[in-house]
Parts: sequence; structure tokens; C-alpha cells
Amino acid sequence: MQNVELVDLTKQEKQEVFDMWFHVVPKKFFLYHKMYKTFSHFDARFVSDEYYYPVLLRTLNPLPYAAAFEHKAYYSLYYKDIPQPRILVSRINGGGMVVIISVLQILSY
Repeated sequence: MQNVELVDLTKQEKQEVFDMWFHVVPKKFFLYHKMYKTFSHFDARFVSDEYYYPVLLRTLNPLPYAAAFEHKAYYSLYYKDIPQPRILVSRINGGGMVVIISVLQILSY
């Protein structure tokens, strides 16, 4: 791995990053924007990992609601207006996993 010297941001670029992200994460941190500028180009809209994981990801994908979309068995309840495949029988195991079983399996219970 070779050492790469990162290109510095201008005062104007630092101000753009600060203006864009200060309300989200009130801290000046320009490392990711320097990397983006060095290897591609500058854009204040680039989202660094420092902002993305602790703030944006949790805002865009709130964890308490994520469980509701994990199980396909519930899709017909949430998406009533979208055509769904016809499911004759489904069983949700104790572990929460949805298993489609055949009529013969049903009769054997």
C-alpha cells in the first residue's frame, strides 16, 4: 500500500462542507472530503462515514420499524394495493422465519 498525500480543501470548500453538514453533525471534519477530492472531485454533498452511519442511516432506516418489513408473510397486510402472489398456507416458526408448506405437510400434522 502506498502513501498518498491528500489534496487540501480551499477555505471556500471547507465552508461549503460546514454549511451543508453542521446542522447534522456539529463538528468540523474534512478527511473524507479531502479523500474524495484527491481521488475524484470535490462535492460538499458527499456523505462521509462519520455522518452516514451514526446519523443518516439511523434516520433513513429507523430500526424499530425495520422488523415489520423483515417477514414476507406480512407484506400482504402492509401492501394491500400491490398485487401479491397467491399463498395457500404459510407458517411462521418460533424463530420468526416464514415457511411455506405444502398441503401434504398440512395434512400430516
